Amino acid sequence: MEIEQKQAEIIGQLVDRASKCSGESMVLPYDNLMVELDVTNVRQLEDFLNNECMYDGIVRGKLDQLKRCFEVPFAAGRDPRPGELGDMLHALSNL
Repeated sequence: MEIEQKQAEIIGQLVDRASKCSGESMVLPYDNLMVELDVTNVRQLEDFLNNECMYDGIVRGKLDQLKRCFEVPFAAGRDPRPGELGDMLHALSNL
């Protein structure tokens, strides 16, 4: 799936919200994510979250098909720690 500008903005919002949860996991219902990301089925959503978000290290999370939600315990903060900038730039350049 090719990432579009709207999807990139949604990822940015996801990272921002998750990084502010101060140690608590954020639970995002599949239905809400599907609407926001403009995808039509669960397979597309899970592929997007795996390939564009988790694989690149932007977020860590658990896809729960039974509860139809994405649990996010970690998201890369907007301000990288020293030494992380190179990895973050590499991950973002692959989007």
